[in-house]
Amino acid sequence: MPLKIEVRAPDSLAHMVFFILALLTLSWVCYDGLWGQLVTYGAGSDIWEHVAVLKAWSQNILHPSHPQVNVDAGSPRYSPLYLCYAIIVAATGLPPLQMIGWIGIVHFILLLVGLRWFALAYYRSVWAPVITLIVMLTFWGIGWGWSNAYGLRSLILVSSYPSIGVFGLSFILFGFALRLIRQPQELSNVQGAAFCGLVFVIILSHFLTAIFAGVFGLSLLFFEKSTNPRNKRKIVCWAAVAFALALLWPWYSLGGVLFTNDLALQANWLKAESFPELDRIARLNSTGRRKYFYDMDQLLLRAGVGLVGFLFLPVVWKFLPRYRAIVMMAGIFIGLLMINAVLPIALGHRYLFFALVAAHLCLVAVFVEAIRIQNVVGRFFGIVLVSLVLVVFGIQKVSQTYRQYIQSVVISFDRDASESPVVRRNKAIAEHLSEESIIASDLTTAFSLAAFIGKVMIPKRGHYFIKDGSQRKKDLRIILDPETDDRLRRVLLDRYGVTDLIVTKQNRSPELETFCHKESVAVVIVGDDQVCKLRQS
Repeated sequence: MPLKIEVRAPDSLAHMVFFILALLTLSWVCYDGLWGQLVTYGAGSDIWEHVAVLKAWSQNILHPSHPQVNVDAGSPRYSPLYLCYAIIVAATGLPPLQMIGWIGIVHFILLLVGLRWFALAYYRSVWAPVITLIVMLTFWGIGWGWSNAYGLRSLILVSSYPSIGVFGLSFILFGFALRLIRQPQELSNVQGAAFCGLVFVIILSHFLTAIFAGVFGLSLLFFEKSTNPRNKRKIVCWAAVAFALALLWPWYSLGGVLFTNDLALQANWLKAESFPELDRIARLNSTGRRKYFYDMDQLLLRAGVGLVGFLFLPVVWKFLPRYRAIVMMAGIFIGLLMINAVLPIALGHRYLFFALVAAHLCLVAVFVEAIRIQNVVGRFFGIVLVSLVLVVFGIQKVSQTYRQYIQSVVISFDRDASESPVVRRNKAIAEHLSEESIIASDLTTAFSLAAFIGKVMIPKRGHYFIKDGSQRKKDLRIILDPETDDRLRRVLLDRYGVTDLIVTKQNRSPELETFCHKESVAVVIVGDDQVCKLRQS
């Protein structure tokens, strides 16, 4: 009788390894969210828009004002996810900035749960969650510190962003959909309603990530075999119901976001939100067509080893047909990226991240199949090879990320204080303002200051549904221009109801200082800034 060698580790070991890895990474996110908050060191970080949303919404749950600007307009940041968080802030009195740290922890937990739930269902291997977690978080180059980036380095910074919460919910949705497709009994109304609710939250909480959920979800629906064909049709119907209900969301108009004819808003999406390292989207050649926007050196540097997954896509399609949904998703997002090179797609550059999801999931498929080769010797070598690759790349990336994080915390910033310089500066300015203040300052200062006090004339980003957003930017430049006539400057300030003009070190000039002393009831010096409390006409 031939000797049988069982090289598969017990299932309990796989569960234990996953939970250890999940706990270690979650601990890191917890530390940064509750103590480090490295993301608050950037005055232009998206975090300030989300803090402003919590502040404004917690002050008036039913009828919140625009989170940053003194206009009667909604914001797509008023989403179901952040509604829950705003209610907690309103009920507990927790400072919005502190709540942001807890939100990052919640979003990261959603991502961990989603990856495990999906990987177990899709790859049908007890080791799939471990492999998926390692590949998704560490198979990167230096990565990006952007919304929708999901490498370990990025998640530590941006886990509180809505995109990461929706990213985690998307994988929960995929795992749920796979189980519904495969179950022999017909999908019940309770299951359908739960699926509908999940889709509803995803669509409204971050529509760009919802596109990812829709593309991969439809790919799974197309390729996954069903024991009850009616379930697939019901899933599509429930998803359509969710989209219809999302159009009725009272806190902002989803239709207004999707079908806007505001050219200024489209320009903001297409240009202001582009990758500075990769995107050439704002540069036009002589024919008026946009140049191809990827710098291949930067792409290799930032995406790193995860790009290898694209090389395996033909292999997966040919030899591992059960994973063809991954290839289909990759093809769609790569195609959209190519289209965006010549034809503007709002935020089209972000599809790069979703294409990388396909590359990473493709690598997971290859690794999972390598460790369950039927031949005993082949399986043994497959396990050894996959283990070595995961351990080597995982440890290398974690150690690199840790060094970068420590360098940022210890060397780059002043860690003697409990708060970042941006937080300290804005709190100091806010002491001389009120919630009724309408503030004019440079775009970056206004962007972060609106998270602490009052409203601003116009911030750096977040101009959704602000019809005169472009005009406000132009007028702000005129206000801060030292060559502007004082009478014109006063007219523009009155036009937008500005009560306080913040003159920063960057835009200070003798002309502007003279205007402030002439037109203000008081000028308060706060560090390098001047808070000019304007006389009201």
